[in-house]
Amino acid sequence: MAALAVAERIIRICPQLPSWVTTNCGPWAPDQVSVRLYFHNDEAGVAALARELDVETTTRPHSDDNPAPYTSLNAMVAGVPVEAWTLGDDPADAEVSA
Repeated sequence: MAALAVAERIIRICPQLPSWVTTNCGPWAPDQVSVRLYFHNDEAGVAALARELDVETTTRPHSDDNPAPYTSLNAMVAGVPVEAWTLGDDPADAEVSA
């Protein structure tokens, strides 16, 4: 229930709604809940939530094979770990379409 309460709280304060909200609670660890929010190609959405939660975002390449920017935040809200993330466009794709 803690993860659901935190998800509801985040949705209420979030300036831009995420594409997906996932609450996690494995039956093997019922006291280890978490909330994940996905913003579809929306770095500004992650940044806006970071400001509301008073945390920083980080941006890095998604992987060695995929240089698309992966922007995320990690926070604790009412004792529940929260992660929000987005995957931007591959920089090479942006150059081609410009």
